[in-house]
Amino acid sequence: MHIQTLLKFGPYQNDPTGALIRACGELLRLELGIRGQLFQISHYFYPCITITWLSQCWLFCVQRGIEIATDLPDFLPQRQNDRELMQIFWNAGFRADKLATLNRCQMFLHVIFLSDICNGAGSAIDNQYWTGEKPADYYHFQWPQVHKPTRRDWELWQRGLSQGLNLGRQGKLALPLGKWTSRMYSMNGWFTDVSGDQLYHLQNDHWTTYSPIPLRRRTRVFHLQARPIDRNEVPRPLNRATVYAHGQAITLTGHGPIDFQANGTANRPEQLFWEMWKCEESLEGQAEALCDDILHGRAVAVSDGSFQLGNGAAAWTIEGSTASNRIQGAGRTPGSSNDQSAYRSELFGLWGILYLLKWLSDAHNLHQGQVLVACDGISALRKAKTVAMPEPQEKHYDLISAIRNLRKQLPLQL
Repeated sequence: MHIQTLLKFGPYQNDPTGALIRACGELLRLELGIRGQLFQISHYFYPCITITWLSQCWLFCVQRGIEIATDLPDFLPQRQNDRELMQIFWNAGFRADKLATLNRCQMFLHVIFLSDICNGAGSAIDNQYWTGEKPADYYHFQWPQVHKPTRRDWELWQRGLSQGLNLGRQGKLALPLGKWTSRMYSMNGWFTDVSGDQLYHLQNDHWTTYSPIPLRRRTRVFHLQARPIDRNEVPRPLNRATVYAHGQAITLTGHGPIDFQANGTANRPEQLFWEMWKCEESLEGQAEALCDDILHGRAVAVSDGSFQLGNGAAAWTIEGSTASNRIQGAGRTPGSSNDQSAYRSELFGLWGILYLLKWLSDAHNLHQGQVLVACDGISALRKAKTVAMPEPQEKHYDLISAIRNLRKQLPLQL
């Protein structure tokens, strides 16, 4: 019953029950501190989490090998070679109460990745996070309140980092982190020019700069007083930086380059689904002309499914006012032989249409339009059009809910 409730309401953030489930799911992910599919994370992290209805459901599923795919927001690595701190502690052999203590230290510091506690160069642990001096301000999450870790807790924290990272003198990493990902350029935080001579700060699209203090020392120091500047005054390329404020000065603790070629985005569930079942698509003519027909309501989409000897397949076509501009797709109907039917293949064909329409909308910035959708499976077409939540025990729930989710994302009238 709990799993059915999770499947029925979990995908819908505008539903009161769905919103509550998703809020608990985001809390669970934040407490676990591990990225990836939530129901594939080891149950050995259970001592780290708050007991809720969802966490108990999660524990039941992962202990029995039940995997439920979710679309909850996930953490994205900030640097090349970046890793989650909790995964580092787990790999170092920490379990049960010790793992929970390390998790409490992490939650107190408001950090998730190794890059969160390293200097900007990615070469060593920043001293303020080594000693647990104060929480970071990288993330805008509503962090759960935790008891302030004791001195013995911080000693375990330091031992966990030392063992997990094979730290050298002064907290140096045996394997330094790589470049910052490209998305870090647009995120709030500290930056320097390539040489580290000038310090900049970005906060909600507003840039400020700080004047250097001429001192004979290795680390650069800047005046605390900021001067607003226009975005056009900010040099490119920039390095991402870490700093330490003290008194009327700011000390630069490190800076490293940003990889503007890197792609820091995660694949959407429907894209992973498309690739898993080896779907194919081909474009004839011009995509821009097809999008123009969609925009002006001249496009049509047709699908057809087939079923024979326990195997299913479907094909679909989206074309404009003429057949010279169209995109086609096909794939094997997902599922085992016992799942297959002509009805399921018709549903899969309709899902394929919606997937390609979503791809066209994203790739060509379509924010409105109209497409006439048709297929010879009337029952499948009616099911795809319904706005009622599908029941988890309903046959072909996976495809029906996938169709519904894509329809919600499309900015088009169907």
